[in-house]
Amino acid sequence: MAELCIAMEYVYCLFCETRRCQTIADQLQGKVVDTAFSPKIVKRQRKNGKNIDILYDLLPGYVFAFSSCILKSIAPLKVDGVIKVLGSSENNYCLSGTDKDFANGLLSREGRVDVMKAIKIGNAVTLEDELFSGHNGKIIEIDYRKQRAKIEFSFINTTCYSWIACDIIISSL
Repeated sequence: MAELCIAMEYVYCLFCETRRCQTIADQLQGKVVDTAFSPKIVKRQRKNGKNIDILYDLLPGYVFAFSSCILKSIAPLKVDGVIKVLGSSENNYCLSGTDKDFANGLLSREGRVDVMKAIKIGNAVTLEDELFSGHNGKIIEIDYRKQRAKIEFSFINTTCYSWIACDIIISSL
């Protein structure tokens, strides 16, 4: 899937019925758009006294669709289960700016965010991941026992939260 590593010119975000996201992505993939997925993230859970990694939806209810050419109308994106295509008609419903960068960052990972590294220096903790570092996200809570962190990030002018699996590295600088 080398084509997934190339940023797409036209990126759409669909708000869908939560339990239908993967089906919708499968219907769009290769027929309407080049690539479509519902982004997943690895979370850690405790089971029988051990941490296990499980895939969950990063943004429940959202499907990202990528195309090398602009769709003349959003009608092909309106399949059964799609509630609405996000964005505005001025941009032909395409994502732009940091939202597009975020979506293309997910595309480069084939829609999956794996275990991340969190660096703790003194009281400050930062994620060593370009997708959530800087202005896109910050750690707001850490569960050391389950080795996970709750992150806050902005997408489509909305504040989103997600628990992510992370390896916490403590530095004594």
